[in-house]
Amino acid sequence: MRAASILQEVSPAGEPLPVNDERMKFLTALNDDLNTPRAIAVLFDLARSINRAHDNKKPFKEAQNLLRELANVLGFTLADPKTIKQELGPFQTLLKEYDENKGQKENLEDILGTLLEIRKDLRQEKKWAAADRIRDRLSDLGIELQDSSGGTTWKIQ
Repeated sequence: MRAASILQEVSPAGEPLPVNDERMKFLTALNDDLNTPRAIAVLFDLARSINRAHDNKKPFKEAQNLLRELANVLGFTLADPKTIKQELGPFQTLLKEYDENKGQKENLEDILGTLLEIRKDLRQEKKWAAADRIRDRLSDLGIELQDSSGGTTWKIQ
């Protein structure tokens, strides 16, 4: 969190942090069979340098830009947490819908479980036509039943 908030700050003027070594270390790591753990370690080192420069009131703008650039190569977005919440708005809606649908899936599993129990009872009573009607109707709805010696399972087609 500290690094993300410092990335939003304006760097003081003066001699910038040397960052060419970090860029080379990062590129060397990626060229070494895409060694992402080592590349991420370079990002952490760069963030640590930015934090130290900030604490010592030294310039860090160039290092900020490099950190954003290199992090972006790996798909990381370094933004203010407030900005992230705003950007995630649509995704939070999708996650909420997923959680709501999760409940619907559990309801589907309960309903199918009940239907399979009824079908099992019908088969034990040798009421084949009724048991087959349940199978056929579920098939029409896109649910395939698979009977085996261990019982009946289902999957959505």
